[in-house]
Amino acid sequence: MDIYYELVKERESVGRTSEIAISRVEQLTPFPYDLIKLELEKYPNAVVQWVQEEHKNMGPWVYIQSRINHLIRRTMPERRSKRVL
Repeated sequence: MDIYYELVKERESVGRTSEIAISRVEQLTPFPYDLIKLELEKYPNAVVQWVQEEHKNMGPWVYIQSRINHLIRRTMPERRSKRVL
């Protein structure tokens, strides 16, 4: 099962559909800065987590990490400590 659908199913099973937002990144290159920025702006107090099916060292995380963190710093400047781990 695709990890996205597993996350949606779990969110529903714990009854937190109004508290947890799940966004998908379908395009990695060129990196969709504008689209991700729009998503971040919808949830200014969000705790951002990156989830991927592959192991950390096998998926796109190495490529994504600095780009996502850059967007978080620019989009949520009042929460500079907020970074994706």
